[in-house]
Amino acid sequence: MTAAPRIVVLGATGYTGDLTARSLVRQGARPVLVGRNPARLAALAADLGGLDTATVDIEKPTTLRAVLHEGDILISAVGPFLKYGRTAVEAAAEIGVHYFDSAGEGPFIREVFERWGRWRSATEPVWSPRSATTTVPVLTPPPRRSTKRAMRRQPSTSPTSRPASFPAEAARPPRSGSWSKGLRVS
Repeated sequence: MTAAPRIVVLGATGYTGDLTARSLVRQGARPVLVGRNPARLAALAADLGGLDTATVDIEKPTTLRAVLHEGDILISAVGPFLKYGRTAVEAAAEIGVHYFDSAGEGPFIREVFERWGRWRSATEPVWSPRSATTTVPVLTPPPRRSTKRAMRRQPSTSPTSRPASFPAEAARPPRSGSWSKGLRVS
């Protein structure tokens, strides 16, 4: 019987990394929490039941490479991705780990596919930049307080209730065929 792959959450003490780590623990996983602040990592690890941690400096790629092992699953939540994301992708490509991130930056996503995606095959690790941020509401930062207050002032009498300034067409889902089909890289 093969051991389950090790899950490594990079940027674990940030907003998205914290939510990701907590979700994984709720599902029975014991991810390795990785970040730059040892005190915050230790506090989060203790809160989640004594998980393993590793401190890295994302601007020094060797510190991340020292943490990763072939076959690991790397979930990167470090951003901005155009500034810090390449280190994680390069380490994943070099070591041979499965890679997921929460990037919402189009130029970074395109770069990942153009530079590292061309050599992926069925026998190589899975790559999935932009895994969830814009499609999973819990990973999208909460609305500002002013937005919440404005929404509360409006009476809610039906599922389609909306503020008077909110256009009716925005309350309906887009027509069939108008959903984005994602990024195309040739």
